[in-house]
Amino acid sequence: QAELNLVNLGVPLTQVNGDFRYDLQQGLSAKRVTGRVFNQPFTGEITAQRKTQQAHTLMRFNGKLPVSTLLTWGGLDSQLPVAGQLPYNLAVSLQGADASLELNSNLEGVSIDLPAPFAKSNKQTRATQLQIQLPAQGTPSYQLQYANVLSANARVPNHQLGQLHARVKLGGGKAAAPTVSGISLEGQLAEVQLEQWQALFERFSQGQVANTGNATPKLSTVNLSTPRFSGLGMSRQPLSLQLRPQANHSWLAQVDSPLLKGSLRYYENNHQPHQITLSQLTLPRPADTATSQKQDALAGINPKTIPSMDVSIQQLNLGSQPLGTLRFKARKQTHGLRLLDIASNLQGLSVHGQLDWLQPVKHASSSFRGQLQGADIGKVLNAFGFAKTISSKQFFAVVNGRWSGSPAALGTDSFTGDIDARFSQGQLKSVEGNAQAVRVFGLLNFETIGRRLRLDFSDIFDRGLAYDTIKARLRADNGLFKTVGPLVMDGPATDLQLEGFIDFPRDKINAQLRVSVPLTSNLTIAAIAAGAPLIGGAVYLADKALGNRLEKLTAVRYRITGAWSKPTVRMQ
Repeated sequence: QAELNLVNLGVPLTQVNGDFRYDLQQGLSAKRVTGRVFNQPFTGEITAQRKTQQAHTLMRFNGKLPVSTLLTWGGLDSQLPVAGQLPYNLAVSLQGADASLELNSNLEGVSIDLPAPFAKSNKQTRATQLQIQLPAQGTPSYQLQYANVLSANARVPNHQLGQLHARVKLGGGKAAAPTVSGISLEGQLAEVQLEQWQALFERFSQGQVANTGNATPKLSTVNLSTPRFSGLGMSRQPLSLQLRPQANHSWLAQVDSPLLKGSLRYYENNHQPHQITLSQLTLPRPADTATSQKQDALAGINPKTIPSMDVSIQQLNLGSQPLGTLRFKARKQTHGLRLLDIASNLQGLSVHGQLDWLQPVKHASSSFRGQLQGADIGKVLNAFGFAKTISSKQFFAVVNGRWSGSPAALGTDSFTGDIDARFSQGQLKSVEGNAQAVRVFGLLNFETIGRRLRLDFSDIFDRGLAYDTIKARLRADNGLFKTVGPLVMDGPATDLQLEGFIDFPRDKINAQLRVSVPLTSNLTIAAIAAGAPLIGGAVYLADKALGNRLEKLTAVRYRITGAWSKPTVRMQ
């Protein structure tokens, strides 16, 4: 038995057995060799020949080694997501003071815990080759080929990982020799699921991967694409990404896809807010049926993980519907994120204010304090996928409230707070088509009430319920909305006042509606007479006797109860 230490490679061979021969001209040789490397058994052979005035020794070994041992030998982190026993065929070439190594393996018995296409189980095979050149004078170089998934070409000046020069090519082909410091990443992936990569990043960033003390190599450039990207509201959409280093320890990313186009200026260590400038962002449109359950599109995102950023979106779309522009500043808070200086023009909806998105422990909540204003509220409703139940020339609302979930979960069912709204010069409109097949915004759903009024006052409302102004102050507690003073609608032919509450989570309403109409309308002559013929008859005779001089307003009261989606409207 003997020991052989390959100094250039830092590989000790122990318990070596074989019929060794050494020739001063050619070097060391042995037809069959057994022994242990890193305390694991191997077999092989050693051949010797003379090349260019120097002895040349070629050693071929095969065996199995724990992946953790190889990572430690390579100065890499033993906590990396690779595990198992590596079967190998190893060729070591020694020529003078120079050394080279070529390792081939099918990786059977090795598991790789990475997102596709890099992942593999310990039962799968992937043809893999690693080549290492270790010249006595010069820079060590490395070449790695992982099936048709990844190719890497790297140099390590002064044996310092922090000075790494590397090019990595994904999706087939061979990586060219690196020319600049850092890691250059390029190529194409068949599919990328952002959620899987985020989980991997969180696992690394939370310290589950130990620090070896080596300097960390830096990215130099990224140029990647995929025909199927899922994440950021996109599902299996094509996407390309270019990343370049900038001044002030920052990076500039260019993103291009059918749903997302623009740039991101990312600052290392988050020392200042990131800059996001998008020429286009398309959000998925929610389901179109009234019976569909509302989903929180941002439920899987913890706001505490979102860094501070300044966001500008030139064209925001909801499905195929263009909305408009949006700008805001997001700033990290102790328990989440605050959106400041919100400014938008979304199909005529202008939003200004402050929004908080917090998640102290497990459940998220959001709050908004600001103003909403615009021209035709009907166009805004239609743009966001709701029925046009009301139109306006102008509208304005002051909102101060909170709700459960992310900002995307905003709705009437969990809203708590105050709303002070004003609408001018518009009309309450009928829902066209099957009312069960359209989405109606709850607070602006006057369809059932309007239908009853059009029945009772056909001469006034046959073309819709026109109004000059609507004023409403509402206070909500977890979806239970109460009027603060009456909701008042002044119209050219009638005035309405509504007081009471709407309980959205339980789909209930209990309110009183006061309708002021001309005394000579069809209601007084027909509807009232049906219940009180003596009064109705007197009104009729007075109208005939006095003519137009009886055009005064009279008030009729209704009680509205039952389900808000289908209330019962009774005259009192």
